[in-house]
Amino acid sequence: MKGYVTKSLLFLACLFFLAMNVLAANPSSLADGAQLLKGSERIAVLNELGNIERKYGVRLAVVTVKTTNKVKIGDYANQLLDSTYTDGKNGNMVLLLAMDRHDWYVATDKAMKERISNKKGIPYLKDAFLPPLKDGHYAKAFAAYGQSSAKLLAYYQEKGKAYDPADAFSPLALVVALVLAAGCGVAFRPYLIG
Repeated sequence: MKGYVTKSLLFLACLFFLAMNVLAANPSSLADGAQLLKGSERIAVLNELGNIERKYGVRLAVVTVKTTNKVKIGDYANQLLDSTYTDGKNGNMVLLLAMDRHDWYVATDKAMKERISNKKGIPYLKDAFLPPLKDGHYAKAFAAYGQSSAKLLAYYQEKGKAYDPADAFSPLALVVALVLAAGCGVAFRPYLIG
């Protein structure tokens, strides 16, 4: 009986260490070191990020820290990206929020930069998540980060290139708008004169 208990404890210890290695190899997409989210908020954000990651084959991480220990926030985020979040086959991105500086940074690897450009994509993300972040609605901000990332990734999947608002400009639409404006002006002029 004593041998059975010892073998069972040894087996459980092996399972525990195996589980810890699996978790270390696949870190969570949400690392809330600053403890900004409640349990239900944490689950909602993890579900949001996980769905996007599975759909597009990327890694979208949100990391909050109390302090960056005097390391520049961009360097800190890039270190996280290079060391911890590397398993997205189509790219990796980290949103870092440092509470000591009340600052944020989005780091992307080379593959993700093809999908979400620094010039147009990151400002699009910022416009989505920064307003709720400034108001202290962290769960909403992180969900907005995920949802806006999904839109940019869907754009890339459909068009084969990173989002650029200039692509939405249509010279034909401009001509039609000018003709309609001129027509309305000509039609409205006699009314004003009368």
